[in-house]
Order: sequence, then structure tokens, then C-alpha cells
Amino acid sequence: MKRIAWGLCLGIALASSALAHPDEYLLPVRRVRPSVVFISVDKGMQVVNGQSVPNRGLGSGVIVDRDGTILTNAHVVEGARTIRVQLEDRREFDATLVGADPATDVAVIRIPGSRDLPVAAMGDSNALEVGQKVVAVGNPMGLGFTVTTGIVSAINRSTGSTEYRNFIQTDAAINPGNSGGPLADLEGRVIGINTFIMGARAPNGGAQSAGLGFAIPVNLCRSVMESLVEGGISSRTYLGVALTDIDQTIAREYGLRRIEGCRVDAVTPSSPAQAAGVRAQDVLLRVEDVVIENSQHLRALLAEHGVGARVRLAVARKGEPAPVSITVALGADPDAVFTTYGFVVEDQGGKVRVTAVSMDSPASKAGLQAGDALEAVGNVAVASVAELRGALSRVDVARDRPRLRGSRREGAADRAIYAVLDATK
Repeated sequence: MKRIAWGLCLGIALASSALAHPDEYLLPVRRVRPSVVFISVDKGMQVVNGQSVPNRGLGSGVIVDRDGTILTNAHVVEGARTIRVQLEDRREFDATLVGADPATDVAVIRIPGSRDLPVAAMGDSNALEVGQKVVAVGNPMGLGFTVTTGIVSAINRSTGSTEYRNFIQTDAAINPGNSGGPLADLEGRVIGINTFIMGARAPNGGAQSAGLGFAIPVNLCRSVMESLVEGGISSRTYLGVALTDIDQTIAREYGLRRIEGCRVDAVTPSSPAQAAGVRAQDVLLRVEDVVIENSQHLRALLAEHGVGARVRLAVARKGEPAPVSITVALGADPDAVFTTYGFVVEDQGGKVRVTAVSMDSPASKAGLQAGDALEAVGNVAVASVAELRGALSRVDVARDRPRLRGSRREGAADRAIYAVLDATK
């Protein structure tokens, strides 16, 4: 009898507990869903199978300001002639493009005029933890406003085809049409903008959801949005260094307790890094109080702070702390293309000479070595760093694998070398 009574009491206690804790997803959905918009884009006409047909695109977005400012993806509004948005309450408006940044896949559009619009709150993506519950809201497959749930599967994912690759990975179901919609925490705060998925190839040529969705961290979105709103273009930031991500071997060599951060292989003359006192062989560990996971994460963190900001870098130099302060510079890194492939070059005696190669980079895997002289990219001859930069800049990093031709000094003779750079992975 006592055993039965105990079981009844336990059942009552569990029932009371369930009643005291309503569905945890209801609050974030109620808070963020009204601010989500369905985006329809008219891109004019296109020729399909010899016939001219309308070229239209669909996507999602989220209202982040009462003046009608909407965050979405650059690829959603690419080539748009007209943009139409629909709110959850079925109101429809024409929208104008404020600006787009393909390097981060962030775009800003706006509903002109003052209206009573619902606005989403933005969170702090640097405070995210793996395992944290999230909700995704969007317009998958053009079905209309849809909510899916999941967790943060990983952070600082260096994948995708954009220049800035530092994504939040989630298993919340995301499908074509969700692009540009918000990923929110359980407080209903936007912590990312959904951008792409990985999965099997769908019949229409896209990808099918396989629990591998990726979102742009909202801190980066916020910084890019501010630049786009202020100037119409997103300001690029850079350090002027060639970097190698820390692995177990480097961590052991430098006496690091954790495998994180990145090692400086070379510093570009007259760069922000050189002005701040950064040296080759330094290990960059933190930006302000945020741990640097890898070189892609470092680039994203600098972009979050924006041009003109002065930030603190925690640096380890020969096993000792050597903190530096650096002013985030305006403009693109002129040697960004070399950073992508992981090598540094100089003009030396009429030749383009490799002076450093980052470990585990595309250049390293292709067999490039310091001291190599580079003479051509494919069939295009190069006789200076500027010409090499121009030739590589015309390569589609996401799809192409440029073939370098050059020579390597071995004893008293020069041996021809060939290297295929693959940064598509």
C-alpha cells in the first residue's frame, strides 16, 4: 500500500511539474515569429530550354528596426529588380535594397515609410554554447511561415563558399526558402541568420535538409548591417598576416595548454599588424575576452568590431604573454587572396618569390615551399606580386583550383615545379 501511494504521489508531482513549465519553445516563437518576413524577388526574365521565362526567387528575412530595416542573405536578393515582402499578418510591402555583402552573404533591405512593424531582438552570438536549444523560422519551399526546433550543433564552423566562413551549425530543419530567416534562442533573441544547408542533391538541383544547417552569427550580421546602412557597402577589415591554425604539434612546441588560436607565419609590411607590434611566430589567442578558435574565427571577430575600433589581442611570444592593441583598418587586405591559399610572396630580383607557407594550408598541401619562384597561373605568365595577385583574384575560390607553375632551386640548378591550389574544401 505504501508502494502504491508513493507511486501516486510521484505521478502527481510529475504532473504538477509539467504544468508549472509550459512548452519552452512557445515563448521564443511568440516573440520572433511576427518579425519574420517572406521575401519574393523578381529578377526579370531568363532563358530555359530555349524559352524566355520569369526568373523569380524566394527567401526569408527578419525585421530588426522599426524603420523597416530587414536582415536577410545576399544571395536571396542577388540580381533583384523588385523585392516584395509579406509579414505573418499577411500585410505586403515593396522593399528596397540598402546593400549586400557577398563576402559574408549578408544583405539589408528596407520597407520605406514609417509603419507599426514588429521588431526582433538581437542576441549575442559570442555567448552561444554547443547544445543550446534554438528555433528557426522561415518560408521553406515557399510553404509559408514555418517553425522548426533543434540545438546548436557546433560553432565557428569553417565551411561554405563565402569569404568569411565562421558559421553556427544547427540540426533545426532548414530547407530552401529558409535562407535569410532567423535562428533564435529560447528568449526569442536572434542569434544567427540562416544561410545554407548541406545534404543530398535534390531533384531541382538544390540540397535536401539532412540536419546540417548553417547560420551567420548575428554579431557579424550586426556589424555588416551597420556598415551597409551607413555607406551602402560593407567595409572590409584585415590584419596583414599569414596564419596557421594551432594543432597538437604546434601547441606542444609552443607550450600551449589548449589547441586553439593561430600562429603568425609572416607579417605584411606597413600593415595594421606590423604597426601594432605583431611578429612572426607570435601565437594569437584572444580578441578582447573571446578565445580565437582558428584563423577564420579571428577574421570574423575583427569584422564584428568594425573599422576604426581598437581591440586588444592576447598574444603569446616565446612562451610569454605579449598583449598588443590594434586598430581595425579600413579596406580590403590587398593580400587576402594569398591568405586564402596560405602563402606569402615578395618581389625579389625580378621574380615572385615565396617567403612563407602556412602549415596545412592549400599551398602547403600542394607542395609549395619557401624559396620557390612562381612564374605563371595556368597559362597566364606573372612577373610581379601584383600580377600574381591579379591572376589569382580572377579565380572562383569556391569552384576552381588554380595551377601554379614555377621553379625551385636545387643545388646549382632550377627544377620546374607545379602546384594545384585547392581552397574549395
